[in-house]
Amino acid sequence: MDKVISARVDEATAATIDFLAQDLRTSKKRVIEEAVREFACKQKATSKKDLYQITHGAWKRSDTSDELRKESRQAFEKSMTRHHL
Repeated sequence: MDKVISARVDEATAATIDFLAQDLRTSKKRVIEEAVREFACKQKATSKKDLYQITHGAWKRSDTSDELRKESRQAFEKSMTRHHL
């Protein structure tokens, strides 16, 4: 599913996107998507960051699911009391 985004770009960039789309006989959307993919690949090749290593273990918590549920429920009830009573 496509998502609508909004970004301000300078006139030269907008003109370049228009020119490329017309020259390549494709959509502006495709020009932007391919440029972003290429940029991401370039960054990945030069970056030392490993997404798996960064996020590894993020799901490990010291508190139990019951504790998390209780804390969440208390916060919810407190906000409902504060705003709705």
